[in-house]
Amino acid sequence: MASRIVGLDFGTRSIKLVELNVSERTVTTWDEEPLPLGNRRYLPDQSGSFGPDGDGSGEESNQAQGADAAEADGSDDQTEGEPQQSDSKPDGPAMGGDGWLDRLEALIDRNEFDEDTVVVSYLPDGRGLSVHQDVPFPEPSQVASVLPNMLQDRLPMSPSEIVYDFKILDADEAEQKGEDEEFRSIVGIGRKRDLAFFLDRLERVGVNPIHLGLPELMLRYTMEATVAGANASALVDLGHRFTRVLVLEDGNSVMARSFKFGGWDLTKAIADEFDITVEQAESYKERTPLVDPGDARDEQSAAISETIQRKMRSLVRDLRRQFQSLYADERVQVETIHICGGTSEIENLEGYLGSELGIDVRRLDVGQLDALGTIPDEALPRAALPMGLALQQVRDRSANRMLDLRQDEFSYAGRSEFLQGQMVKYGAIAAALFILFLGTLFARNYELQAERDSMREAVTTQSQELFGESITDPKLIRQTATGKAGAKRAFVPEMSAYELFHELVSRTSEDMKLEMDRLDVDIDRNIVQMSGVTSDPQAVDKLVSDLEQLDCIKNINKKPVTVKSDNEAEFRLEISSGCS
Repeated sequence: MASRIVGLDFGTRSIKLVELNVSERTVTTWDEEPLPLGNRRYLPDQSGSFGPDGDGSGEESNQAQGADAAEADGSDDQTEGEPQQSDSKPDGPAMGGDGWLDRLEALIDRNEFDEDTVVVSYLPDGRGLSVHQDVPFPEPSQVASVLPNMLQDRLPMSPSEIVYDFKILDADEAEQKGEDEEFRSIVGIGRKRDLAFFLDRLERVGVNPIHLGLPELMLRYTMEATVAGANASALVDLGHRFTRVLVLEDGNSVMARSFKFGGWDLTKAIADEFDITVEQAESYKERTPLVDPGDARDEQSAAISETIQRKMRSLVRDLRRQFQSLYADERVQVETIHICGGTSEIENLEGYLGSELGIDVRRLDVGQLDALGTIPDEALPRAALPMGLALQQVRDRSANRMLDLRQDEFSYAGRSEFLQGQMVKYGAIAAALFILFLGTLFARNYELQAERDSMREAVTTQSQELFGESITDPKLIRQTATGKAGAKRAFVPEMSAYELFHELVSRTSEDMKLEMDRLDVDIDRNIVQMSGVTSDPQAVDKLVSDLEQLDCIKNINKKPVTVKSDNEAEFRLEISSGCS
């Protein structure tokens, strides 16, 4: 049974790993393998790609979120693109070919991956794209048949070249919508060539991820586990090459976006401004707080801080534009921004972003997910994405599942080892409970059979004593007791002498003057003799009428009434009873 879930983050500065112990729900391992500063990519360059490295990324990403694509394309971060090599300011050593596989293999060897290790990751280099697309149906099966044609106009390639997954965002509102209404969906797209290349390289080192998501969406699991409240909150993951933004409102992903801007852009800006190496620029960037020039420690800190802030204006502008567009289109007002990622370690970055955007900006507290303190404090800002990847297998629910690019021919070949393990675990529990249930039924059945045999023996003995013969059939016992079994008299009278006496007395009208001298009830002869004194002969007739209301009275023989005075008359009644 799988007990290990690993989130693998293929970052630009390092490959990061977070491992969860499933049974204990704790982080058991944090590890990262550094990559050279200025490392370029994991996947080969391809013209026409729609990721941030490709020709169509800026326009498509902005269209997907409703922003002004033309303005974005004209900003500093869009025109500059990925830092280019130059004779005077080299980017630093870049890992060519499959050199990153050696680093990944070293990471795997240190952490002893085995067949029970479940790996969750994403398509790196920003090659995965998420777009929002209005669709005419709320049913996924219907959407799947029309979505390729709808995407054709938005992509710089044929739908046959891509793999996609989608989720209907507002299917719950289907009953309230009319037939002509459209439904929002979020679509994750990856190029088949990229998936084939990446999965092939991973297979060489024995890694077969069960889930390949989109990094900005995979951050959802970390955000759900750390950010409380139902208000709209944004998570901004500032990496080395990319900045990823996710906005959640009431548990729904209302915006997911990846910008091609990161710490590398800041490092390059410092190196160019002060004519120093990128290694020196990286060091200055990491230890220079973002402050107003008048508050800087010295002139050098003031100049570096000003350079960083100037370079970050394009990111601030893009974030502001995205949040404004989100409010205009969806009426979603972002109230809090949580920042993470390696570049978020710049001192006072949250204060700078908060003042520029006019929104409360905080650092994401990933440490609360690490109960054992496995992740070093200095690495916590970089742990948000790999933590989200690892949490996917634990927290994912069908109603809120995130997109998976392992579709069609790239589908995972088997069940998740984690899910298999869970099925085996719960199957074993269910089998044990079923066996226990059967044992309980067997014991109860044995107990009931013993009680039945004991009761049957008691009935046999008692019927022999009462009827002179052994009878165990309930129907025959009832007929014998009531006199319905042949010509025999009922063994048990329908009414006892006391009950008959009570019935006779209770039938007498309360307003009648009556003094009883004698009331004999003879059950054996079925005769009741009653005598006494009442007010007049008419009262005797009334008494007879009252007694005749008893159903089992067969006949009432009224003897002559003796009138002794105007208000006193003696009577005597002989009553034939069928009540026994």
